[in-house]
Amino acid sequence: LHLPTDFPYSDSTSALPDSTGPPQTDIPKILSLAPETSNIAGGDLLVISGSDFKATASETTVYFGSEVLSGSSNLNIVNETTIEVKSIPSSASGSVEVRVETPQGISNAKTFTYVERVPIAFTSGLILKDIYGPTCIAIGNGNGKIYVGTQTGLILQIEVN
Repeated sequence: LHLPTDFPYSDSTSALPDSTGPPQTDIPKILSLAPETSNIAGGDLLVISGSDFKATASETTVYFGSEVLSGSSNLNIVNETTIEVKSIPSSASGSVEVRVETPQGISNAKTFTYVERVPIAFTSGLILKDIYGPTCIAIGNGNGKIYVGTQTGLILQIEVN
């Protein structure tokens, strides 16, 4: 193989073509989700914070894994940095990736976790009818007890299971 020695060459990178093309702008970006967890029943308010949420609600789609949430009745585009949605129900606990799609493109993903919440059941038929005025609640340190203190100094201990 013989290469010509008079091949035009420049050591300047400015002579090379731009293979990346123009910078992409206005692609939505998710910075955070609040909260990052929700009950599997769904319906909890989720605030998506980020940038370049410049489309209308009817042009925007939010993905919870493979589940799709779209339309102005399901999304509230507060401004270019905030979207409010209600979480979609899930059949099981676990994590999914949340993404935002607008006509400008699809955002990065942020992890959202579904959990099963068990309702609190009281261990006795305690009725808190004698609590008047301001109260204070303290939750025990992992002992399954809630302490309710009243303005008059009465402290009630409630066990939960």
